[in-house]
Amino acid sequence: MIKCPTKACWFNRFETGNIYWSAATGAHAVCGAVFAAYGRNGYENGRFGRPTSEEFAVNGGRQVNSQGGWIRWLSATNSIVTSED
Repeated sequence: MIKCPTKACWFNRFETGNIYWSAATGAHAVCGAVFAAYGRNGYENGRFGRPTSEEFAVNGGRQVNSQGGWIRWLSATNSIVTSED
């Protein structure tokens, strides 16, 4: 496990994503297109903070919730939308 640089959390790095753990949020994986969007927004140090859910199915795609909102991948358009959009 790798300690997050400025937050009280740890993560394991994998080829297409990370698994994050903190006492406050538990352990949650972020992968694929959602992980890429999470990275563009600063990972755990960005506006979304640490993930608070596993990736789950939503109408038309997949979503991960986080401390600062959510990131959703839409399968029909292969695009990302966020709670900030």
